[in-house]
Amino acid sequence: MAAKKKTVKLGRPRIHEPGTLRARKAKGMRESRVADRDVAAKIIKAYDDIDWKRRRRGGKNPEYFCKTYFPKTFYHPFSDNQREILRVIVSKLQYGGCQAIAAERGGGKSTLAKVVGGVWAIVYGHVHWMVLVEANTLEAEGSLEDIQSYYTDGMTDDDLFYHDFPEVLEPIRALEGNTQRARGQICQGKSTHIKWGTKETVFGQVNMEAAGIVSPAGGSRITPRGSEKAIRGLARGPLRPDLVILNDIETDDTARSYLQTKTRKDVVEKNIMGLRGPGRKLGIVMLGTIITSRALITQYTDHEKNPIWSGIRHKMLIKPPDNGEMWDRYVFLKKQDAKDGDPTGRQAVAYYKANRKLMDMGHIISNPYRFDNSPTVDKSPKELSSLQHYFNLIAEMGPVNVACEYQNEPPDDDSELMVLENMQIAGKLSNVDHRLIANGSMVLTSGLDVHDDKLFWVVVGWLPGAIGQIIDYGVWRVNSPISGSVTKDERTQQVEVAILEALIDFNKWQRETGWACRDTGEVKTVQLGLVDAGWKQGAVYEFCRRIVPATWRPSRGSSNGITGKYVTPRGKQGIRNVGQGHHESYQRADRVWLTWLDADKYKQQVQEGFRIDDLEAAGSISLYGSDPSKHQAFAEHITDEQWDVEKERYMAYGGRRARNNHWLDCMAYAAAAASILGVDVVGTRRVVKRVSLSEIQQQRRMAR
Repeated sequence: MAAKKKTVKLGRPRIHEPGTLRARKAKGMRESRVADRDVAAKIIKAYDDIDWKRRRRGGKNPEYFCKTYFPKTFYHPFSDNQREILRVIVSKLQYGGCQAIAAERGGGKSTLAKVVGGVWAIVYGHVHWMVLVEANTLEAEGSLEDIQSYYTDGMTDDDLFYHDFPEVLEPIRALEGNTQRARGQICQGKSTHIKWGTKETVFGQVNMEAAGIVSPAGGSRITPRGSEKAIRGLARGPLRPDLVILNDIETDDTARSYLQTKTRKDVVEKNIMGLRGPGRKLGIVMLGTIITSRALITQYTDHEKNPIWSGIRHKMLIKPPDNGEMWDRYVFLKKQDAKDGDPTGRQAVAYYKANRKLMDMGHIISNPYRFDNSPTVDKSPKELSSLQHYFNLIAEMGPVNVACEYQNEPPDDDSELMVLENMQIAGKLSNVDHRLIANGSMVLTSGLDVHDDKLFWVVVGWLPGAIGQIIDYGVWRVNSPISGSVTKDERTQQVEVAILEALIDFNKWQRETGWACRDTGEVKTVQLGLVDAGWKQGAVYEFCRRIVPATWRPSRGSSNGITGKYVTPRGKQGIRNVGQGHHESYQRADRVWLTWLDADKYKQQVQEGFRIDDLEAAGSISLYGSDPSKHQAFAEHITDEQWDVEKERYMAYGGRRARNNHWLDCMAYAAAAASILGVDVVGTRRVVKRVSLSEIQQQRRMAR
């Protein structure tokens, strides 16, 4: 009997099997996604439309490149100073080496560095790795974003940059601002390895040899770094940086700080100059504007100190006009217009219009297109020439600031700004050990600067002739509550209590410990100390009421809140002990005598004292010990403010609010205390009446 034949039932095909509709759709979607990620087709299509004549000309002439491809940025003819910056960058690309240029503020140096170094040199393959260094990491990353915008902006039909460089720009613009797409981007099936972020930028690799298309920028990178930190680890296999742009690596604060200037100098000389690989060339271009005579850009553009940097200093006004007196009159009228409520300076403009031919004679200016010709309310232009713009800056900023920022001619340390070097202070040493008093000291005074979490203090021994020797200084802790742990009102009250306790503890410590004379061993304590009462005065007043009045007195700088200048009182009731730059006034509501000081006078006395080289000369001030490195922080405080001749008062640099001037305030109080006790520069000492117990009690009763 024949075997029964088995029948096989055919079911519906599975959806993932080849040939099914869903499988075909899935395959099509995968292929579509791959095609979307592949930039090859668009590059090939656009490559035939390149204007090779224009592209080649741009490669030979970076000025033509800038004006042709970025006309909205470079809408004026280039000045000679700008052309020199172009030449320097190109030269360092070709031959390597160091170059420092102090360019005028607002002259376009940063824009030129970004476009020439970060765009022109990249798209033509002159740079494979550019490091962009700025004052800090945040600013460096912001500058990298600026460079990126030149590649991503302008996506229009008349975008000549994309038209002539599709193999460079298409991988970038295909991302459409979504950096996540960079990981999957391909060109003819190969990853472009593009990286488009703020930490580092790597340009996409386009290598289609069969089509004759190879991106000269493929694999090139731009890395931002801040000058406040060491710059290391910049090597990717055999690849090392070949161009470093140091662009404004200093701020107003860091340029005036010895320690921060030294830190950045170490970064430049130990880190950046060591980035060059064996047998490789490295171009380093430093661009900046001179802020002070101690700034890095000042040092590196000094041919005698740093000849290897081939320093160049640009000027906005190359040759001043012949009729300087007429421009002095113009500046006066400009300021007068501002006082009268006319910021446009119509009176000054009218004077310039009437005398322009005479006022313009003889001058040479770097950029004749740099002025604001926008219309005012009466439709007349704000400025008529770049020379007028220059003198408007003088009227607004003052000649000293213009000399630095626009002429790159910093005043000497002993000229108008009276800049005092930190090292000059830290190195002014008495060679007397810490906490020891030199023989012959007449009085011991102290100054206290009060804050909610600490007290800054100094103790100074004064010899005849107001020769001050700082024997001790420091910071005393105030145990205030942590912000947020209590309510605002509770914290205010508790801070007052904490300050009072800290003042009492400090006084107890100094009375129990004291300071010993170097030879005799006699222990002395503070004879007069002035305490800052400009903030949290309640605690200070209470402290001074509870201590012998002859030892501690509340004090404030200046007495005229409108001008900020000290005014010596004349025959007013409730005023006593009027001296040179100080007096006491009775605060009836608080039942205390308050010492008012000419703060500028005593700050100047302190700073001038450090300038005197002779330790035994009248007015000289020195620090204890023999090691300058121990006094760097103290020196920073002493130089945080400087005398401004234009505003006729002590100010922090750049018009900012002083942040680290506390020991300077303490020294001013200590110097004023010495003056109150009769110590002055000519070496005389007024007879200070000793205060008896009955007089102290009478003063306390009066203060109640």
